[in-house]
Amino acid sequence: MFTSNGPTTIGALIALEKVKRSDIIHVGFYVSKQILAGVESGKIHAVISQRPGEMGYLGVVGLAAMLSHSAYQEFVDTGVFLSLNKTLMIQTFRQGWLLELSPVEYSLFPKA
Repeated sequence: MFTSNGPTTIGALIALEKVKRSDIIHVGFYVSKQILAGVESGKIHAVISQRPGEMGYLGVVGLAAMLSHSAYQEFVDTGVFLSLNKTLMIQTFRQGWLLELSPVEYSLFPKA
């Protein structure tokens, strides 16, 4: 089962716990403390997420370029990542977000 945002990922996690279904593979989108707890417990099997730090940084860079009438990109792909490794995912989120990891540790969908 794929849940496409934070609230539905948490809602599905709660619903699956309530009906005692552990046979469903759950892939969630977004990262929060409650979603991370679901990963730690093995109830969420993978997480897809955006890179909010990079999104914010590149947004400010683009805005500054636009306001100064400099050249800027109209579309910027900040990438997403899919984590399939529970231990590395938990360590990475606890350290403050996505660190530079090898493609073996994370399956990355890099910026275009």
